[in-house]
Amino acid sequence: MKTPDPPSDHRSDHPSDRPSDQQSDRPALPELVTPVEVAALFGVDAKTVTRWVLRGRLPGVRTPSGHHRFRKEEVLRLLERAGVVR
Repeated sequence: MKTPDPPSDHRSDHPSDRPSDQQSDRPALPELVTPVEVAALFGVDAKTVTRWVLRGRLPGVRTPSGHHRFRKEEVLRLLERAGVVR
């Protein structure tokens, strides 16, 4: 049996399907990066990044599934302080 097509006035809840004026009403979410991406920026192994988090040297957040993520702008600030990026 074929699934019926949605009505022509059907609106998606997906952000990319919303008009841009509706998107501007919400504050932008910070861009998050993975331990692998942070490791590449610092030139270390991803396990080192995880150790930094566990020791409190690198602030991050955890996803509901338990994975570490980091705010990109905060990582870039740390890179500047470490003298890696200017």
